Amino acid sequence: MDYEQWIRRELRIRRKFLRDSLVVRESGICRICQDCQEICLCHEETCPNCGGGNVFQGRIENVASEMAGGERIRCKYRFDQLG
Repeated sequence: MDYEQWIRRELRIRRKFLRDSLVVRESGICRICQDCQEICLCHEETCPNCGGGNVFQGRIENVASEMAGGERIRCKYRFDQLG
């Protein structure tokens, strides 16, 4: 499987989880990697993009726009670990 195919699937899943979260939807607060600015899911202790452990809660002003663009959901480290 190539990255482009895999990330389209991963984006779809992650967007759904984030859209379904009442906290994220109402407040814009979610987990963000402080090293690479990846938007993480609530259970992720390490960043799926860079593998770092510097993940904390933060506020995103326009969550819907950020999710639509997908620039902050890359998951490159996770993909590299699959192979």
